Amino acid sequence: MNPFITIEEIHEKAQEVYMIYCSPHLSPPEEYYSGSHWLVVDDMTAKFVNTVCSLEIPGDKILACYDSGDLFSASKAYWALRAAGFAEVRIMPRSVYATNLIQLISGTPPLISKAERAYLPFNNELVMTKEEFLKRETFYQQAVQINYLAFNILDSNGRLQTSESVLSFLQTSGIKFSQSRASIVHGKRACLGGIMLAYVSKRSVSVVIDEIESLGTPQVRDSRTRETRLNQTENSDEVKYNTVMAGYSVSVDDPAKRAVKKSVHTRDGGQCKNCIIT
Repeated sequence: MNPFITIEEIHEKAQEVYMIYCSPHLSPPEEYYSGSHWLVVDDMTAKFVNTVCSLEIPGDKILACYDSGDLFSASKAYWALRAAGFAEVRIMPRSVYATNLIQLISGTPPLISKAERAYLPFNNELVMTKEEFLKRETFYQQAVQINYLAFNILDSNGRLQTSESVLSFLQTSGIKFSQSRASIVHGKRACLGGIMLAYVSKRSVSVVIDEIESLGTPQVRDSRTRETRLNQTENSDEVKYNTVMAGYSVSVDDPAKRAVKKSVHTRDGGQCKNCIIT
């Protein structure tokens, strides 16, 4: 999926696009493209999610998010809008080319209209907070940490980089991931990194919306082998694998340790034959 849209495409589809300038309240826009509305990207996640779930935007529009240029606020808005159920959300990188296609206006655009209360559902499987992430014991996705990105999604001619170029950049930047596995992205640049990963990945991508540098080492469950492991490199001595097979828990790293399968009485007096007591 291509999450990006160029200013040329917006110009061609002007009647179908709803342009959104994204920025914090303390950094209001100094200029904006004609027809845009302002979405305040609050640092407080709960407040921002409540705002997004209160927005009144025509459902048949393509939402084109942009900001001052670094795509930091625009990428955060992108994920929140998608989690609130808006299907057609895109990121518009600002370009020094083709600026005459849509008029630039000095000042601050009008705020997006909001309902008095939040009425849209929010998909916290697609976008979650740090607390929601840490509460989960296991994940079927690979956890991808992205703290820094120094990459221009536009090439020297103002055109979008190809997905192959983005993939090459991610791979040479030391960001470890597999294209064939679903991902959950966390870190200081999780929202923008998640968009770039979605651009090149063959599987689903979710993000942790909070801007944090480290979330520790959550466990990740491999849906194919049913292995549970810490999100570390396989060469690390600290990696511990546990394979669940027919009620037995086997420690692969320490063959001397085995958990014994026992019958366990439940509260109603029945027995659960697949429970493990160590």
